[in-house]
Amino acid sequence: FNSQGLLPESAEAPAAPPSLALAAPHGSSALVDAASARAAVAHALTLKCPRCQRAFAMEDDFADCFCLRCSSCPCMFCAWCLEECPA
Repeated sequence: FNSQGLLPESAEAPAAPPSLALAAPHGSSALVDAASARAAVAHALTLKCPRCQRAFAMEDDFADCFCLRCSSCPCMFCAWCLEECPA
């Protein structure tokens, strides 16, 4: 994990033991690729602007209003619910 709590895309994690591997649906014997599963989790847990999808991070001690302005587009949005704020 980096200083923003995100898993770097270049990071390689050890393979899961066979007992922890996830089976594909419908009884298939194929296993879910651990790297793609980790990437999907990291993608889902990364906070993003609702308009342009640029990732952002908040400081651990952030205690003010959750209305933010994206640094990439003119979008103002709530960092709590990720809905756009009225201007």
